[in-house]
Amino acid sequence: MTKYPEPCLLCGERRRLSDEDIVPTWARKSVVRLASYGPRDQWPRRIKMRMCTNCNSSLGRAFENDCSELLKPMLHGSQVILSRRQQIQISCWIIKTSLLVNLAGLDKSHADHSLAISIVQKLIAERIPPSQTLVRIFMRDIYEEDAPELVRSIIAPPTAFHSVTTIGYLGWEMAIGPTGPILEYQSRGSQLPGCIEVWPPREREVSWPPSSSASTADVENLRTAYFAASKPGYATPVRHRW
Repeated sequence: MTKYPEPCLLCGERRRLSDEDIVPTWARKSVVRLASYGPRDQWPRRIKMRMCTNCNSSLGRAFENDCSELLKPMLHGSQVILSRRQQIQISCWIIKTSLLVNLAGLDKSHADHSLAISIVQKLIAERIPPSQTLVRIFMRDIYEEDAPELVRSIIAPPTAFHSVTTIGYLGWEMAIGPTGPILEYQSRGSQLPGCIEVWPPREREVSWPPSSSASTADVENLRTAYFAASKPGYATPVRHRW
């Protein structure tokens, strides 16, 4: 019997496994400080994935070490100036996090399981998003939590993977799909107020936060549009707002 019977999710090697926090501890702790309600150690919830220590370390070197100091003030709504290189770094972090959330709920036999892994592996190696990807960031109004009315019609592109997620003041829209529909959707401009496109990156610096914020209704409208346009079978964790 092998010493490590369970293979690593990312590399497939049988090595010592560890828990990877998909929403990293530094982000969870940062958001908890914004919460004035609920058990401080329970919100936002922890989502874990088992992988070998080598891959876990690679994720840290490729994404968390560089991005944590950029993202912490953004989670609190504080001002950050993002260079072109930093836009790419944040885009990679958002794509990595979104894909791992998808993987956490996908069965290994699902057709998209191996595709998501291959994209994450390429992100680690090249540290640049796939060309057929769109990433936008927006500021979420964290004090507006009323049940949304879905009053605005949005047509989202078909995607292989998507995520409309909010953590603290920071929200993002991430889509990976066929190049043509993604480019056509991109040409129509943002569907949310104050949205900033960071992939493809802008040549000039961009300033965060934007002058306007997105409401819960805005976010739910966009999320609903993506689920309506995409194929069925998505895992439930991608729907969570942390």
